[in-house]
Amino acid sequence: MKKRPRNSIGVLFVSIGLLPSLAEAGDLNLKIYTTGTTAADSLWLNSSFSARALAEKLDINPIMTTIKTDDAETQPENVFVKWGDNRTGETGIPLFAIAAFEGKEISLSFNKIEISKENVQGLVNSNCNGASASSIPEAFKTLQICRAAVKWLAENDSPKTTIYKRAFNGWFVSNYFLYTRTSNTVKFSPFGLQNDLVSFLKDITGAIDSGTNIAADFAPLRIEDVRQALKDKNSEGIRMAAVIPQLVKNGQFLEAKDVNDNALRTYERLSPASSKNVIHGVTGDLLRKNSAFIKTMLPNDP
Repeated sequence: MKKRPRNSIGVLFVSIGLLPSLAEAGDLNLKIYTTGTTAADSLWLNSSFSARALAEKLDINPIMTTIKTDDAETQPENVFVKWGDNRTGETGIPLFAIAAFEGKEISLSFNKIEISKENVQGLVNSNCNGASASSIPEAFKTLQICRAAVKWLAENDSPKTTIYKRAFNGWFVSNYFLYTRTSNTVKFSPFGLQNDLVSFLKDITGAIDSGTNIAADFAPLRIEDVRQALKDKNSEGIRMAAVIPQLVKNGQFLEAKDVNDNALRTYERLSPASSKNVIHGVTGDLLRKNSAFIKTMLPNDP
């Protein structure tokens, strides 16, 4: 296998292609914090085609592990804790294991949440107030408590009660906070939107659009924020193009082409009739120019 080229360029003049992968991807470093764990709990990675254990045993101390970065089109993957008692199910977060995060350390927090009739009201009142988190660990804790409360209430209480709607809003706000985090070097978050949350959000907007419900029925959830989150999710491939300048700067040209081609496919799906519509700050014309530029930086096949 050929190694991916690592040459750097002096000036980055693109704002932000599908070649076969020519080398194994690099490592993404994960630091895993867990609470409430037992010897029976384990950490797993669920990718496009399989699930595999990352750690067979968790501990009260943080554990370090690595995963391989992969093609943009296969993202996100899912990192989750499989609780050994089978009562709390799984706790996980979609993760973008892409080359832009190669060599970086990403911290994830997983909390074992036990919801019962006796504690659900207090947990929702204390944690699911809809306020934006001040840190990533806080967002993880809020997400997991509010999600667990939603799941419990859906089975044991009416989904239309105030406590259910507060729990759901807390779940959405905390996951969207993680989804939109950026850093100075990479303007794209490594954390994704949970699939079951996205499914619920689509049901909500569908009920409003069909006239079955009105936005006030889901308060305190802000429907305009829900629509923006679904738009962001639908155009994820284009949003990921924000990492291309960093990849080009690092000389990771094959990875840059992978991301750019994925962005162009997404763009053409959303805007098939025009190359000039601006989506997340880019156009089809710009993505094609990026592709042409990146090709000039790739080695020729023998």
